[in-house]
Amino acid sequence: MQNVPNPFAESTKVQIYLKNAGELNLAVYDNQGKKHSQCSNSFEKGWHSFSISTNESGLLFLKVSDNPNTKTIKLLSNGSGNQGDRISYEGPSGNSLKTLKSVQDITGFIFYLGNQLQYTAYISGYRERIFLDTPVSSQTYTLTMRPSFVCGDSITINHDTSGGVAPVNKTVTYGTVTNIPGATSKCWITSNLGADHQATAKNDATEPSAGWYWQFNRKQGYKVTNNNTRTPNTAWINPINDNLDWTSANDPCTLEMGNGWRIPTEFEWDNVNISGGWTNLDGPWNSDLKIHAAGLLDAATGYLNTRGVTGNYYSSTQYNATNAWFGHFFTGGSWITWWPKANGCTLRCIKD
Repeated sequence: MQNVPNPFAESTKVQIYLKNAGELNLAVYDNQGKKHSQCSNSFEKGWHSFSISTNESGLLFLKVSDNPNTKTIKLLSNGSGNQGDRISYEGPSGNSLKTLKSVQDITGFIFYLGNQLQYTAYISGYRERIFLDTPVSSQTYTLTMRPSFVCGDSITINHDTSGGVAPVNKTVTYGTVTNIPGATSKCWITSNLGADHQATAKNDATEPSAGWYWQFNRKQGYKVTNNNTRTPNTAWINPINDNLDWTSANDPCTLEMGNGWRIPTEFEWDNVNISGGWTNLDGPWNSDLKIHAAGLLDAATGYLNTRGVTGNYYSSTQYNATNAWFGHFFTGGSWITWWPKANGCTLRCIKD
């Protein structure tokens, strides 16, 4: 197509249509036949845009050849430009714009200087990385991929009753923390499983801060309001007599939070209790875990007890067929002890 503008001062643009992918040669000559600029490269089929600049004034000729076809158009320059004599490729235009993807069996694709390049990298288990650039010379790009989850990030979970774990449907964003004394390599959530948010005080007695309660090695969680309304209101299991640790198939942390998350073992609870120097509820509350007095559901009745007074957090380790280890935190003490598996306790999830 004829160049625009014409006449021109600083530069002018020309659109060229290539019927088939292949070599394209452009050259600008003056009326004496002297060549002032040239561009040669391989291009895809379609429309392509070029910018032409020159310090030469007067009548010029643009000769375009894709072998065997040749076409020449006239250019009129007033010679007031200061960019020198050059032809610059501006990139494909119109229907020639393409999204190119690199997949397993493609290691490269044609790219022309002046094209805008957007590179999006995906690796399973890692965050998407994107950069956008318009390179004007040969470039090497290095992408450092970050895991999709790094402890310290928040994690949003859509809890759904259809799995038989969550007692109600809701979406919760959990904070996470690591470097806890006694378990420095582990990642913990900073609120109870099922809690709307982190507790506001060590004696926070509200249901949204407490989260849900579980009987030992049972995947069904229970939401309990302060007036003892329990959801779901199914028959309470008492006693529980099975000679098992908490199985991974029933682990609510795994089932709700995803692979890698689990209930801490008795050994892990004992380590953080001792290493943190916890002697009463102040210790776990003042730690980065913000353990608070979420109470418990009574083994015999399933009724809510001591919310705002004691914190009772299950481990995944049984003591014997009818009893299990749990963390018990209150004003007068902080220890890992055991009691009947039929009690309903809160959970704090951990990830290796």
